[in-house]
Amino acid sequence: MIEWNSSKPQLEFEVKVGHMRVVVRGTNQDEAISNARTQLCREMPRMWDVIHGLDTSRFDVTCRSEN
Repeated sequence: MIEWNSSKPQLEFEVKVGHMRVVVRGTNQDEAISNARTQLCREMPRMWDVIHGLDTSRFDVTCRSEN
């Protein structure tokens, strides 16, 4: 069985960009931003090019929990 990031704890992050807010899981801020991009693209597929074109500094990332 393959386990990705099994040694790193999964954290819960709140990621805001503009007026949108999503809660995602990840091991660090960079992974949280990547997961937020994916989730935002699923929710707003017509904005895919805009979401993927955003600089990472536009994302406000807050860690919500340790587990």
